[in-house]
Amino acid sequence: MPLSFTGLPDDILIQICIRLDPKDLISVIQTCRVLHAFAFSDYVWHHIHHILPVDLSSSRDGHLSSLSASEIQAATIRALNLDVNWRRPVSRIKRMDKIQPSATAVIMQPLGPNWLVTSNRTRGGIVDISVWRLGSHSKENGRLIPSSRVIHIKPEKAFTFCAAFQKEGGDVAIITVLGAVEGGATVTKRGHLTIYQVNLKGHETNESSLGIPYIMQTWRIQRNAILYYAQISGPVVAAAFVPSKATGEPRRLQILLANIQTKTTVAINSPGLSLFDITKMRFKLYSPYIVITGIHKRRIIAYVRKLPNTIFSSKQIQMDDESLPENWAASIVDYETGPMLSSLADIHISPEPIYATPLTTFTLLVTYSPYASAEGGKVEVYRFPVDTSALNLKFSDWRSSLDFLTPANVTLEPMCLGKTGLRAVWLSHQWNTDDFKLMKASFPNAVNAEAVVAPFHAPTLALPFEPHTCHSLYFDEAAGKVWVGVHTGDIFVFQF
Repeated sequence: MPLSFTGLPDDILIQICIRLDPKDLISVIQTCRVLHAFAFSDYVWHHIHHILPVDLSSSRDGHLSSLSASEIQAATIRALNLDVNWRRPVSRIKRMDKIQPSATAVIMQPLGPNWLVTSNRTRGGIVDISVWRLGSHSKENGRLIPSSRVIHIKPEKAFTFCAAFQKEGGDVAIITVLGAVEGGATVTKRGHLTIYQVNLKGHETNESSLGIPYIMQTWRIQRNAILYYAQISGPVVAAAFVPSKATGEPRRLQILLANIQTKTTVAINSPGLSLFDITKMRFKLYSPYIVITGIHKRRIIAYVRKLPNTIFSSKQIQMDDESLPENWAASIVDYETGPMLSSLADIHISPEPIYATPLTTFTLLVTYSPYASAEGGKVEVYRFPVDTSALNLKFSDWRSSLDFLTPANVTLEPMCLGKTGLRAVWLSHQWNTDDFKLMKASFPNAVNAEAVVAPFHAPTLALPFEPHTCHSLYFDEAAGKVWVGVHTGDIFVFQF
């Protein structure tokens, strides 16, 4: 007599369940009580493979293992519903909130559901950094507590910043600020990387049980260089810089690594870095790895490298401007695409910080926006698989996973790609008619998949601002939140 499905040995059932797609596993749970009790275990839900981005903001450390089966199932159902809603030609916006910082946000960086870091430029051209506690309802009386600025930083001659939790879901935020050092015309150009550790839980007071956040520590690193781009992953901060040289001397791109915990600094001067166009080089930290991408001779190149062991040393090691630079610990893989369509191209990667996400695939967008009335533009999506157990792999003439055309005389800026590269939002500007539209897209990760591009909102929905006033965008892909900063200084948060 053949066995029924529920009569299979437990270890076989477990292997079947953890290999199911999350959507199929939810269907299996609903078939009978036996399978519901069996498949609804922490072990099964901790080992299933999630294709869609899942919001882990309720996890204390950003790992699925710290959530129960019921919590993971609820997060999975939200992710599936969000995906269906996002793919619709007309997506439903479930909620819209408004934040009034009173100054135009040049850059926005949400940290989880409760915090926001912004930068704004003052009249004198100085950039201020603000940390905001987002509005919430009081646990005591249910009243809405409005958003409020809890920390205000005025760094010296700052021009950009990035922020992340030191550990996802934790109480400590890392804010890195890049700027210049005061000096006269005859002084060698010096830049600074200032790292702030902020305790968001703060000190409790009699007036408020929410606590008053404070800056725990400030670490300032100065170099005879121009620093212009930074990323954070755990305790490691990476910043791109170009050393100040005498007139006529070649300038070579380098990367400065800093460990917040040990105060160790390392400069990377790999020969491969000199290939990149400085203005179009980007990188992403997946500690202990880094992905570096950019343009070289009208081709896109992407390198995956392992960070040097020195940066993780328990002993403090500091390198000054005269120290011999180090190289990477290992070369994992090199990618080179075929020839680009045009030199008028921009590269976009996700601004979302990486916490516990393993490095398995790296996604980037390339936008071509020619300023010619008869020539349309194009967007290409590249996905680069990564096997961190391999060494010295090389691929050439790598092709885009999917692409789509854009109308002539249209630019897509600002553009924001989600962390997994499956979704994106942007502001479309038609220069002939000066027409602005917010757009959204899905980029399915499947063979012969096509991009699904649609307006950001239904035509019947009146936005509380004119699209042309949009100054900055941020996209929390897993949570389905889009942040729009406008010229009036207001920030609108759309929940899909």
